[in-house]
Amino acid sequence: MDYSILGDQHDLDRAKHHGIDAMSTEDLKKLNKNKKLIKKLARKYDAFLASDGLIKQIPRLLGPGLSKGMSTI
Repeated sequence: MDYSILGDQHDLDRAKHHGIDAMSTEDLKKLNKNKKLIKKLARKYDAFLASDGLIKQIPRLLGPGLSKGMSTI
């Protein structure tokens, strides 16, 4: 099962220490609601783990593209 961490710098450091893919809010902002890039990201992973502070920001950063057909844990 492939998954990615969406979080702050502390979460990114822990994920990299364990060899898990991770993205920060800056990485998500770079996608800039680009539907093709978001769909590509959604297909790449089976699930996303997000920190509490980032969960409410995900729809604003990515739009509805990530939530369609994907589940977040």
